[in-house]
Amino acid sequence: TIEVLSNKMPMCSRCAGISIGIGVGLIAGKPYYGPKVMWGWLIVATALMVIDMYTLSADPHHVWHPSRLATGMLLSLPVADALSAIVRRE
Repeated sequence: TIEVLSNKMPMCSRCAGISIGIGVGLIAGKPYYGPKVMWGWLIVATALMVIDMYTLSADPHHVWHPSRLATGMLLSLPVADALSAIVRRE
C-alpha cells in the first residue's frame, strides 16, 4: 500500500488510481468520443497494466507507486467518460 502523510492507505495504489480516475473523469466531463476510442484506450491501458504487473512479478519487493497510480487512472478514465455521457443524455 502507499503511504500518504506517514499513514498507510486502506487500499492498494492501483485501486486508488482507479478511484481517482473515476472521480476525475466524472468531474472533468471530457467529451465522449464513442465506443471505438474508449475500447482502444482500454486495450492500451490494459496492456500497460499487464506490463506493470509483469515487471512487479520479476521483483515483488520493488513496488513503484506512480506507475500503479497511473495505470489505474488510465484504465478508469474512459469508463468514467462513458458513464458521464450516459448520464448527460438522460
